Amino acid sequence: MKWDEQAEWFLRLGLDFFKVWVGRPGPRFAIALLVLGAALIRVDIVTWIVGYIDPALAVTLGGVTQWNVLACVVCAGLATFVIYLDYRAYSPARTKTPPLIAVRHRSFDGAPHRLAAADLPREYREAEILHEEIDQTSFYASGVLTDPAAALKVQADLATRLRTHMMAHAGSRVAYYGKAHIPFVFAAGYAAQADAPVQFFELKRGADAGWRAIQSGWGEDLPMTEDRKAYANGDDATIRISVSYEVGDADVVERIKDRHSDVHIRVAQPRIDCITHSAQIDAIAQTFRAELDKLTAVNPPPKRIHLFIAAPMSVVFALGRALSPTIHAPVFIHNFSQASTPRYAWAVQVNGVSEPIVTVAPVSSEEAARV
Repeated sequence: MKWDEQAEWFLRLGLDFFKVWVGRPGPRFAIALLVLGAALIRVDIVTWIVGYIDPALAVTLGGVTQWNVLACVVCAGLATFVIYLDYRAYSPARTKTPPLIAVRHRSFDGAPHRLAAADLPREYREAEILHEEIDQTSFYASGVLTDPAAALKVQADLATRLRTHMMAHAGSRVAYYGKAHIPFVFAAGYAAQADAPVQFFELKRGADAGWRAIQSGWGEDLPMTEDRKAYANGDDATIRISVSYEVGDADVVERIKDRHSDVHIRVAQPRIDCITHSAQIDAIAQTFRAELDKLTAVNPPPKRIHLFIAAPMSVVFALGRALSPTIHAPVFIHNFSQASTPRYAWAVQVNGVSEPIVTVAPVSSEEAARV
């Protein structure tokens, strides 16, 4: 420990010790021991202080025996030990784990319990959990989201809620989990543009349904490919992202017929639950951002970008954070359903507008003019 660190440590120790009237028993007990030591030595204050420094010299001053001095030294030693224990427990330099702002996002039925301490990785076990809910399940019935526009409004204040928590709790981290439609998840990530780190949790499958924490590091290598095609008959670029399932081009063409270009980002073998580590998520998000930047740089650039994503919530949220509010063309995130015609029947536009909005029909010339 350097000298300045030692000085700071002793200063903190001294200040902490003298805060004896706030109700902590440790410092009071230490003072009682020192007073007891003074009483045992039964001499004036000068001899008492000398006794702590040099017991033999204190004896020569008269008025005490070696046993008196020994008892006094024992009391002083015990008082020092009590102060040390009290400092370990209450030191101002001893920081607590910042709270975890846990956002549970639900627009489907069946999402299990709220995040609990038992679900957290070891490094967060001591953190207080501050729960936030985005509950859009009231708009979901018989397997259909009945009013996407109304459901989207439920999460409109997410950025404000997160900002309020983070201003009140320095160093806090966001936890994101749940069971929600992809456009809503992307919009949530877009709202959480702040630099606060995010701990993701994915839904466990099977009888023990709960939450699986995304681990730090790389995990399994998931090789990615990017396939690009350019067209000459449209202003709309499409980006397909295949992680959990393959996003077929036929369903995309059903929604966007005249295209500027198409980019397909995919892992080598799309499958559910292949995302287990944070670096996998970061790699997909970085690739996505790079493709957005390339589309912005081409001449002429597309007027709109349409996303078709099959990926877990953690990846979709990270993709939303990668989108720039000002640099990239208006982006639409489309929702897939086997029961609808077309399969991508509605979308959420997140940028290029004052707040995210829902579009429920193929992008028409009127919509294009408005954008």
